[in-house]
Amino acid sequence: MGQPRRLRVVVRGSNVQGYLDGDLVIETAYALERQHGCVGLGSSGATVRFDDFSVRRLPDSPPLPQGDVRACEIVGHRGWSAVYPENTLLAAKMAAQAGADGTEFDVYATRDGVVVLMHDKTLQRTTDGTGEVTAKTLAELRLLDAGSWKDPQFVGEPVPTLEEALQMLKDSGCMPVIEIKMPGISDKVVQAVRDLDMVDQVAVIAFDGEVVREIRTLEPRIPCAWLSSEKLTGTVAERADWIVAQAKRYHTDMVDLNYNLLSRELIAELKSRGLKVWCWTVNDPAVMEALMRWGVDSITTDQVDVLVGLRAQLLRE
Repeated sequence: MGQPRRLRVVVRGSNVQGYLDGDLVIETAYALERQHGCVGLGSSGATVRFDDFSVRRLPDSPPLPQGDVRACEIVGHRGWSAVYPENTLLAAKMAAQAGADGTEFDVYATRDGVVVLMHDKTLQRTTDGTGEVTAKTLAELRLLDAGSWKDPQFVGEPVPTLEEALQMLKDSGCMPVIEIKMPGISDKVVQAVRDLDMVDQVAVIAFDGEVVREIRTLEPRIPCAWLSSEKLTGTVAERADWIVAQAKRYHTDMVDLNYNLLSRELIAELKSRGLKVWCWTVNDPAVMEALMRWGVDSITTDQVDVLVGLRAQLLRE
């Protein structure tokens, strides 16, 4: 603070890189308002003065491609979690009713080996309980309220089991997307899916590549995506090389990436190499539209109704 800095901003299409004293500090593919002639530079938390600067006219930004948005599936993040308490049967049911193609939920195993829906390792944020999920029995979790933290109208919403969530979504047309949050339960997840004859109705995702490999080994018919939010550098080809190498390492042809990692060029490169490209968690309509037009196969969102409505609107155009 209080010292002169050299700032450089490079814009190519909708891709922007910002350098401070030669170091890359910000990179995004979502300068989407360029199409309307808008590029801005702002400061936050400081008073700044710009001097010794030059501005060059940018070439016209190419319009978004007219991709087939029907090919992009919509997945509710922890159900329809913008409105309903996450990882509950209510949130999953309402995501399905709102038109989501799938609903994602996270799973852990209890102390007595039952797989339940919960995102955090601990109970404090989304229930009225305390402690770690894995230290509780199912009976203990059944005593907790998993709804009122979101809104008093959801008081009494229980912590569901994986079996209950699968049963509710079976043959609904809304695909359960099971995110495994801990090692050592892949066999339990696969068995629950098999017991309900839903191998062709579910998908599994995990940040832990070894979990992905386990699922692919235990039941190759279940699609399983490797999750990543790794910050990548290098050319589009170099970034794709790394992602493809990880997918091969974990025996999958699906990746589920933080949307900030993606660009039109990287999506095209990954798909040309045979990968299915999913992304999470997108709540900005402009970014939703760009990703659909760039050809992603699936978008996970908290705002299920917004994305369902946007896709319908684009299909009418």
